[in-house]
Amino acid sequence: MLIGFMRREDTAKVILFEGLEYMIMENGFESMFKFLTTLKDYALLHKSTVIIPIEKEILTQKEFTLLKREFPVLKEVFGE
Repeated sequence: MLIGFMRREDTAKVILFEGLEYMIMENGFESMFKFLTTLKDYALLHKSTVIIPIEKEILTQKEFTLLKREFPVLKEVFGE
């Protein structure tokens, strides 16, 4: 569905992908990481942006580092 949305028309689009923590819990980190990298590749091809809010605390340091390496960080917010 997301890829179809990106393919429609030749205009830039923004996708806000919320609930990654739940998706990781249900599908595992590796599966979701592969999905997100595929989604990112389609976004690059179709002039789209994918924003993925994430709670750092639910990931291992290795998982968080992999995500940061693959996806640019817009802003890291830590407890107030």
